[in-house]
Amino acid sequence: MNNTYKNLFDEYVKELDKAVSFEEDKLYFIREKMLIEGKVEVEIENLIMENFDPICCSGRVIAVFRKVKVQ
Repeated sequence: MNNTYKNLFDEYVKELDKAVSFEEDKLYFIREKMLIEGKVEVEIENLIMENFDPICCSGRVIAVFRKVKVQ
């Protein structure tokens, strides 16, 4: 792989990892807060499924793919 493309790929992987981690952390804290409030696991998962897109569809993750860099 050309070094320029490898660098670009490596940068995208890092940014994508950060975006996915952010989204996973957000859902984790929502789950924890709801557990503390006394909600049951099924109720929490239903709420998340109804109100949040899959992580791959989050604006933060999509923005990584839309980024254009010219080196």
